[in-house]
Amino acid sequence: MMADHKQEMIEMARRCSAEIKELRAHIARLEPKAHAYDNLCSVLRLLPQPSVGYSEDLAWRLDNRVNELTRENVPVAESGNHGSTEVAV
Repeated sequence: MMADHKQEMIEMARRCSAEIKELRAHIARLEPKAHAYDNLCSVLRLLPQPSVGYSEDLAWRLDNRVNELTRENVPVAESGNHGSTEVAV
């Protein structure tokens, strides 16, 4: 029963990670248009200058947790601080 729950968590984490990566690729394709729009708005003074922030890289953490769970016999309830990789948002 615990193995089924663990496998379900692994598959969910893989799907989440894949979706995050797919969305990042989509954003990368749209980014040049967004920059052009922001530059035009800045020239026309329509928008304030945005600040650049950073957040934790969730896909990286999900991938690492999946790797841990598939390599080891670690209960799903256990968690720890697995480092923090930051990505620009």
